[in-house]
Amino acid sequence: MLEIYSVFLIVLAAILIVYLLLFLYLSQDQSFSTIFEKVIIVVFLMTAFGAVTFPLNYLKPSALAGFDKKSWSLILQLSIYVAAAFMIRSRFRFIFQTSKNLFRIPFLLVLLVFTVLSAGWSTTPLLTLIAGIVLCGTAIFASYVSAYYNWTRLTQLLRWGMTCIGLASIPVSLLLPPVLPSKVGWAGLLGHPNPFGALMALNTVLWLLNALAYPRYRRRSSILFCISFTELILSNSGGALINFVILIGLFFTKKLVEHLGFRRSFVALVFLMSFTIMGSLWLSSNTELVLGLIGKDMTLTGRTDFWPQVVEAILKRPIAGYGYNGFWQPWRGTDDPATAIINPSGFIPQHSHNGFLDLGLGLGVVGLTLFVFSLVQVLYQASSHARRSRLPEAIVPFLLLTFLLVRNFSEAGLWNLGEDSFLYILLSVRLAIDGSSSHCDQEFRSKSGFEVFNKNAIENRGI
Repeated sequence: MLEIYSVFLIVLAAILIVYLLLFLYLSQDQSFSTIFEKVIIVVFLMTAFGAVTFPLNYLKPSALAGFDKKSWSLILQLSIYVAAAFMIRSRFRFIFQTSKNLFRIPFLLVLLVFTVLSAGWSTTPLLTLIAGIVLCGTAIFASYVSAYYNWTRLTQLLRWGMTCIGLASIPVSLLLPPVLPSKVGWAGLLGHPNPFGALMALNTVLWLLNALAYPRYRRRSSILFCISFTELILSNSGGALINFVILIGLFFTKKLVEHLGFRRSFVALVFLMSFTIMGSLWLSSNTELVLGLIGKDMTLTGRTDFWPQVVEAILKRPIAGYGYNGFWQPWRGTDDPATAIINPSGFIPQHSHNGFLDLGLGLGVVGLTLFVFSLVQVLYQASSHARRSRLPEAIVPFLLLTFLLVRNFSEAGLWNLGEDSFLYILLSVRLAIDGSSSHCDQEFRSKSGFEVFNKNAIENRGI
């Protein structure tokens, strides 16, 4: 057995050396580095959207901060990161330059710092510190992506990230047994029908936008629109259907915003977002009634029953919370701060099933307040961008923001490491950059050697 194992390691090492030499040769080609960078971003987006299937579950940043992280797993994951970084080493100086854009979002920057500092009062300070540092690294990468790619390119990357999940989920859903045996809906790479259906709802709307805005790619967009919508239906998630209706409603608001003054458009969009959020909260509490009207089973069963217990836990440490990732720790046994939170039906939750409550648990009222101030800034900048820009993708910030806020009333990823936090930071930085530019309709403004899109790239922007 030992001899077989040794031979296997030798063969594996030889293969890795061959691949390394191949990558070293190809990395000299600038076009290859650009393509490889986009592949890295799409894979990162797939993990940010919640893909949990192998090998993505080992590539996501949150895997670095796990309590049971093994040394060999840590070395392997860091090696993959280093190898990927080496392939795009020419971008390093841009990554550090663009990290300064985080100062454009002061409330979110303070929230990042507060997250790291929460290690000082966490019952597991080392894990909180590691998670906070990894979150800061994720924020730096998000600021680079948002600075290097404008909304047209970002929308492409978002679409293809979700589409890769959707296409890969077809064989996974058909061949592998469901994670929830009692739930017949497709869960795909996300492991649960509700987030998978919500993601396909957003992808469906984005492909609809691409089909209407770019006739040259209408056939391809229509095919992928149909695939995404079919997977939305196959998820059998009533909440996802409601999300789809909300996103479609927002999809047609851009013309309304263009004909209103800035103040009126801002007030109208804030009212619409508030209505959407309050409606989502009401739906979370009345799921059985609403989904019964459309012939769907409950998909939020029991998720609101233990929320009063979560609120009580927040009130015990209301100012600064329990520290980042410092509350839901079932691996600690009786020392778990959440050990007393049990659903009346006997279900033991692993998180609040609400991103805002989880943020309150981890960082208290201070963290929630900083996030709310950041959200107001994002809404202000998104409404300004939607009114000034004539690009079809001007509505995408509102679609993405609505998607994040709505799903965080039934899922917990708002400030989780490498999940919705990456998307929210990316959204915030890109809007801050747009707000500081007097030419937000320009396809891309290059500074310090950034890539400038040529005529052919602009013509192909709808891919």
